[in-house]
Amino acid sequence: MAAPKLFELSSSIKQDIYFAATMVFQKVLDALEKAGKREAKHTGGFLRIRYAFSETDGLRGWHELYQHRLGDREGDYWETVEDFSQEKVFRLVEEHARNSHHVSSWQSADDNRRRFPGAVILNANIEELGGRVKILISFSGLPADADEAFDLLLAKEMKWNSNLAEFATVISRPDEDDAEAHNDFAWDLVAPVTFWR
Repeated sequence: MAAPKLFELSSSIKQDIYFAATMVFQKVLDALEKAGKREAKHTGGFLRIRYAFSETDGLRGWHELYQHRLGDREGDYWETVEDFSQEKVFRLVEEHARNSHHVSSWQSADDNRRRFPGAVILNANIEELGGRVKILISFSGLPADADEAFDLLLAKEMKWNSNLAEFATVISRPDEDDAEAHNDFAWDLVAPVTFWR
């Protein structure tokens, strides 16, 4: 099989992503504030987006599409959130290549090893990339449930994916005591709460 063509986004598409990401970031910050979860350090984060035609090829199958800082951070904290964002990408790509049901970095998170949630893999329809692809969105800089909410909201805002059933799969927490457990914070931002009832 021939290697798929690598795509470079036009500057207008990159600008669309930037504006959507900025709007989504503010929406998530506002929701954190409303929920009483926003801390003074939650002022900026780092976004990475990759796509794949053949996601089982590990890192070789995934191609960088976009990366950008959002908001502001004091001091040298950018390097930290950039590193966490990248670690989530590498870990999720590796796990997904082994098991296609591994679609969230939450599934392999381990606070003791500083491996945090905040990256997701979704099916996407992106014309600029030739149609159906897998998209990986990783964000770091907010609480874990907010990073994940950012990812889903950005996919929805860019009209890459708005499949509520797929979103529900990504944010479900089947290993927890409650069989219906899920990331409530993310769900409340991307879909009606009544979906779970």
